Amino acid sequence: MVYEKIKNLIVILFISAILILSVFSFNIKTNFETNLAKAILPNNITSSSDMLDVTNKYSSVIKVVFEDKEGNSEKLKSKFQNNINKDFFEPINNDFKKLINEYLKHPTNFLSDKTLGLLKNEEYEIVKQNALEAIYNPAGIPLTELDKDPYLLFMDYLTSLNNTNMSDDENIYDYCILKIKNGNGLSPDLINTQIKELIKVQKSLTTDSQKIYLAGTPIHSYYTSEKASVSINIICFLTTILIIFLTFLYFKSIKVLIPVMFSIITGFWTGFIITKMCFGTFHLITLVFATTLIGIGIDYSYHYLFSEKKDKTLFKNLTYSMLTTVAAFVLLYFTNIELLQQISIFTVSGLITIYLFVICIYPCIKFPKPIKQINLKIGKAGFWIICCLLILSCTGFIKLSFDDSLSAFYTPSKKLLNAEMLFNKVAGQENRNMQIITIKGENLQTILEREEELTETDNIKYYSISKFIPSIKKQNESIKYVEKLYKNNLNSFNNILSKQQIEKLMHQESNSVEIDINEYPYLKDFMLNENTSIMFIYSEIQDIKDKINAEYTEIINFNNDVTSYLNKYRIKLLKMIPLVFITVFIMLCFIFKPIKAVKMIIPQLSACIFSIGILSLTGQDLNLFSIISLFLIIGFTIDYSIFRADRNSETAVFVSCLTTSFSFLALSFTGFKLISSISIILFIGIITSYIVGLYLLSQNTKE
Repeated sequence: MVYEKIKNLIVILFISAILILSVFSFNIKTNFETNLAKAILPNNITSSSDMLDVTNKYSSVIKVVFEDKEGNSEKLKSKFQNNINKDFFEPINNDFKKLINEYLKHPTNFLSDKTLGLLKNEEYEIVKQNALEAIYNPAGIPLTELDKDPYLLFMDYLTSLNNTNMSDDENIYDYCILKIKNGNGLSPDLINTQIKELIKVQKSLTTDSQKIYLAGTPIHSYYTSEKASVSINIICFLTTILIIFLTFLYFKSIKVLIPVMFSIITGFWTGFIITKMCFGTFHLITLVFATTLIGIGIDYSYHYLFSEKKDKTLFKNLTYSMLTTVAAFVLLYFTNIELLQQISIFTVSGLITIYLFVICIYPCIKFPKPIKQINLKIGKAGFWIICCLLILSCTGFIKLSFDDSLSAFYTPSKKLLNAEMLFNKVAGQENRNMQIITIKGENLQTILEREEELTETDNIKYYSISKFIPSIKKQNESIKYVEKLYKNNLNSFNNILSKQQIEKLMHQESNSVEIDINEYPYLKDFMLNENTSIMFIYSEIQDIKDKINAEYTEIINFNNDVTSYLNKYRIKLLKMIPLVFITVFIMLCFIFKPIKAVKMIIPQLSACIFSIGILSLTGQDLNLFSIISLFLIIGFTIDYSIFRADRNSETAVFVSCLTTSFSFLALSFTGFKLISSISIILFIGIITSYIVGLYLLSQNTKE
């Protein structure tokens, strides 16, 4: 009587919760996240905000390269920019015409680092010789009159700003940067819609002689999400076909599928709503992984349908199965990685919903009995199979290696990789040793001076706001050295300049000028915020290491820092695995006899060891997510041992293993290294656990 009352209360609460969620779901706006960085980075990847700010800043930047074999790349760029949605995309052009006009008003304020170094060492003859070579160069076109700048110092300064490596056929290539307006505050769905339109513009302007290349994080995210949609559709289709086939095979009717599929849909929908409530967004990679809920959640239906007795033992086993699987997924939440946290919340809420659906709704439905049951036996062959698994595992562990780099989780397509490389070459950023440094200061002048202190060493290659705007301090220094140059060497130009022109230059007054960067979007783009700038260093960081002040300078090494954090989390999880096995074993000892508990835990232990060993044997490096897979193997397969405690559950265990392993096998073929690396381990582990359990846990033995 008490049991029935509790059961009825659970049914009422379950139906009420579903109704409340149904009403609440109408007010939730679907917002899919596609940023890969947010998917795999730990939430507290750095104690400083600079790395996350830099990542966010460039996550809304699209890099565009224009190629015109007829030499009209600038015209192609103009066409492209006229056809894009300027309400959404803001072009940041490398157009310095307005800035050059500002320079021309004060030509002696701007000296290249090379020329300034020569003047400091009073090497006037070299400066003069460089000027004469430029004056008599038939291909050279002075931008200023000689009576205003006889040494062509301003022209030398402009030449030093050219960071490009495309010295040949320069007119064939041009580039620009598009920034998504309020990119971090927009929904990924809206961004992807606009990028789709941008790609249409790209294709419409592409001919045999004209090509446009798109690169940058939003472009990678767009193609990733497109691939995700295809993967989701294929996996759902194949898994559904398998379920229909198995249902018809065992029940000779597909009517059974109506409540079964409804339980899956309810669990999927509940998981989606709760995940949205917890995170505000739903990552598309989470959605790809979430398709495995079909294979996992249907286990409860199969165990119910294939059980001859719908008694307390069945509901007890269903409860144990749900709790162990949920416990495995709960652990993912504590990895502090949002993607895995989303998978954790989605799967836990989805599985609990499916479990409640089965125990609350199924008893109200009259299901047909299965027309056949299987009684698989592995016999003595099981011993030799386990021996082979052990040998292969030991061999694999000899070759065990780890790779915690970002490349282990995502490899861009050849098309996108080529676009990235071309942009770096055209924009003069082609250097594998590039480092990003952030500089903090009370105001722009302080920032400029600190940047100049870092780069005053000879042969430092860099790209920053101070390369285009010298500080007031440096301008005054340049003016002083130019005045000294004129005083000591200008008379040697008497064959080019008149006496009056020489006198005028020697006595002219020059003043520093403060340039407002708000009028120059390209320059303002170097600022992370009002008090922080971004520098790109193309030389070895060791060359300036002694000048780096930790109080206001931070080296942003994205790949190294991420690798370090992923390595730290991997080691942390490795240490947790023995604790998980001990915890599960203790739970099993309370539920079953200790001897049986040992037999029930060995399949999971074997599965973990063999899946890692076989991947190492095939030359694949392991990573953080490989270790996380071990937790999932325990959660997915412990219920096989639990249900084998029931003598009538071998068919349900077999079908459950088949559908679950098939889901992960399908996922292992996706284009996401992150998901496929988890899925292949889970597939191997689930199959291994099933085989070992089939040998150790005889369904005809009751202990």
